[in-house]
Amino acid sequence: MVGISKDAVSESGLAKELIRIVHMKAEAIVEVGEADWLLLGDAAFDSTDVRAVTFSQSESVQSTAWSQHRTAQKVPKLHKIWQSIIDERTRSSHLTANGQVRLLNNPFSVGGASLQWPADTGGPLGEIINCRCWEDYELR
Repeated sequence: MVGISKDAVSESGLAKELIRIVHMKAEAIVEVGEADWLLLGDAAFDSTDVRAVTFSQSESVQSTAWSQHRTAQKVPKLHKIWQSIIDERTRSSHLTANGQVRLLNNPFSVGGASLQWPADTGGPLGEIINCRCWEDYELR
C-alpha cells in the first residue's frame, strides 16, 4: 500500500504528496481496467469507472480523517469517538464500533482490526473502502 513520504512535512508538500498518491492509484486502476477491457470488452470498462470513483472517494475520506486526527493531536486530554452513519449500507462491524471512545492515540477495535481513525489505511480493505464513518472528539 502506498503511504505518505516523510518528506511531506509542509502543508503544500503534504498536498502534493496526497495528489501523487491518488494519481498513482488511479493509474494502477486504469492499467488493470485496460487489461480487463481487452479480455472482457466494454463491460469491464464500465466497472473500471466504478472502481476509479470508489478509490477516489475512499482516498478523500482517508486524507480528511488523517488530517483531522493529526490536528486533534495538538489538543491535550482529547478523546476520540467512532461515529457511524446508521443505515442499511453500514457494515455490521462499523455499527458495533459506533460510539467507541478511546484516548486519541489508542486505536479503535473495528471488525477485529485496530484502526486509528475511520478509513485508516493501515486496516484491511474490507473495513476501509467506502467507509462513511468519522471521528468525533471530546475533552475528558
